[in-house]
Amino acid sequence: MDSKVLVGPPRLLDFSCQVCSKAPATDPGNSTTSCLLQLKIQENETTVNEQPSVSTITAELSRPTLDTLLDGMRRIRDQLSSVAGRK
Repeated sequence: MDSKVLVGPPRLLDFSCQVCSKAPATDPGNSTTSCLLQLKIQENETTVNEQPSVSTITAELSRPTLDTLLDGMRRIRDQLSSVAGRK
């Protein structure tokens, strides 16, 4: 019997975001802020009878990285809005 392989991106099941502040022990007044992003994703089935695996990915984003990410998302939003004809 021939089994089919499904193709496509993983499915986002859940996500959480926390803002945390870290201060070095040597200089408590000099803290850095970052964002902890946790994604729970479901991989695609490799065969029809197989249960897809679920994994959790955690990423720590610094303030400059988060600013760059948000700026890129704003640009995508603006481009999609202009294509859709509403601004």
